[in-house]
Amino acid sequence: MVTTQSLLQDSISISGPPNAPPIVFLHGLHLGRYSWKDHIELLVPRFRCVTLDLPRHGTMSEVPFDDEHIMQQLDYLFASVLRRPALLVGYSLGGFIAILYAARAQEQTSGLILTGATLDLTKWRRLAYRVLISVGARIPSRIFEACSRAFFYATLPKALAQAVSSHSFDQHAFNEAVALLEGCEFSRLLERYRKPVLIINGQYDIIFRPQARHFARKVNAHVEVAPGSDHVFPLRRPDIFSERVASFYENLNVGTS
Repeated sequence: MVTTQSLLQDSISISGPPNAPPIVFLHGLHLGRYSWKDHIELLVPRFRCVTLDLPRHGTMSEVPFDDEHIMQQLDYLFASVLRRPALLVGYSLGGFIAILYAARAQEQTSGLILTGATLDLTKWRRLAYRVLISVGARIPSRIFEACSRAFFYATLPKALAQAVSSHSFDQHAFNEAVALLEGCEFSRLLERYRKPVLIINGQYDIIFRPQARHFARKVNAHVEVAPGSDHVFPLRRPDIFSERVASFYENLNVGTS
């Protein structure tokens, strides 16, 4: 499928002062750009905030979730829209994509924040990821959407759950994500990155937190833990997460000034 410039433009939202430091947010699976809505409201007075719908989400729901289309979208964003390096923030699936992009195009970024995305999809984890994602792909769409809505309303603030639930999502993303990501040793990819990295996970994120320090050693990243929280921490506590993003970016500027 050819992704037109018009479709790429429609997939991107930008808020905040034009000359403010830019931050790009990449969302998790089945979430979309509106999952960052509360964070943007908190950050726009100080930062130029960019959110986008990754392929198979929202305005990009008919675009395949594969390396070609993801990289085309991010290249367009950085080269044609922002035209300057930005802090790249990735949550869950978006964190994996952030690592893939930062490892290839680190000159487009000023730093990297990963949350709920420190996991090498190798060995037994590769099989576990394949099985878990395959389940989502096989559930009939009506049942899947009903279960998703119930999950969102149980774990997210009501306004955010409403926004996310109304967002388009194509279940082809599950199998396409497996094809793209399984077998990836993300910690080794991250090792190529030469700019500042912050890793922040919920205390009870039992899937992604255990490997955080292994990832951090690859790039001398700073690791933080959100007490009493889990994998949904960035969405459930946008106030805390946004402040950590702002603080990290401000320290970047101090370190390079």
